[in-house]
Amino acid sequence: STPNNMAGRWCWSDSFLAHLIKSYYAFSATVDTSMYTKWYNSSYGAITPVTEEFGEDFHFEKLTENTWDRRPSYILRRVVFGNGTAHPEFWPKFTEFLKTQQADSMLIAWATNSDCQRKCQVVFSCRFCSLFC
Repeated sequence: STPNNMAGRWCWSDSFLAHLIKSYYAFSATVDTSMYTKWYNSSYGAITPVTEEFGEDFHFEKLTENTWDRRPSYILRRVVFGNGTAHPEFWPKFTEFLKTQQADSMLIAWATNSDCQRKCQVVFSCRFCSLFC
């Protein structure tokens, strides 16, 4: 399992829909909720969604060391290595892609591992929630 629900482990575009998804996760999953992966062999695997609302597993096939086919939806590319350094080819392409989506494009991520703060921040500011939680 992968503890992808912890602070800084997953990001979304700074959009209304993304804020709705984060709000949903704030109440449907805890910080400790993990994403489970199943490996059928060295090239094929599946990710089990954090919540049942997303339905079946997300299947993927390894194409290269840095790309996976997430059939039939998209190609998943490594933009950051496990040690936090940017991938030399895909990080610049990713940042350019973000600029084409909206001029002031930003990413949002969990900034805390407090379940209380995550729920509180659906409605209130970080500052208020840090005093309350």
